[in-house]
Amino acid sequence: KIFQAFPPIKDRHSSWLTRVEASMHSEWKETGIFEFIQLAKFDLHLFDPQMLLSAIFFWNRETWAFEFPCGFICPTLLDVAAITGLIPIGERFHPDAFEEEISIKDISISWDKKTYLAFITAHMGQIGTPVSPSEHIAFLMYWLSACVFCTPSLQVPKYYYILAQALHSKRKICLSKLLLASLYT
Repeated sequence: KIFQAFPPIKDRHSSWLTRVEASMHSEWKETGIFEFIQLAKFDLHLFDPQMLLSAIFFWNRETWAFEFPCGFICPTLLDVAAITGLIPIGERFHPDAFEEEISIKDISISWDKKTYLAFITAHMGQIGTPVSPSEHIAFLMYWLSACVFCTPSLQVPKYYYILAQALHSKRKICLSKLLLASLYT
């Protein structure tokens, strides 16, 4: 399996996504992340690994571009917007400039459960109960870690808390720029 880091689509990942989406889809639409979150429903194991390996072969780490015989091609902000559905405008995100509207101490997030499966198990609410702000922020932290920025540690780090809280508060953060910057790093 080439994408072992990606959460299994038929497991707790999709159950949690469905649960939170039922309550938060209008907020996600208002924030501009609904279409992008829908990409987390697709199973990356279905893609052709040979095609992905071919694309990686042409990637040049020195120029941060695909190097073809016809010239260089690099992803742009408009490419990210077309693929993800994120608009290429919005608030610039600087973690130090954003204040915690909800203190990290007031949110009931279990920081000792960092692996994806343990984090989902610890924070997914019971069926039939409303999605709490804590659960929504925890889901956004998980989604940012596992599906957006693909953290190499396969864990949910604390540093996504401020961004998850800003998205929970319906701030129109320009995620497309963050995603493009993450791709280049």
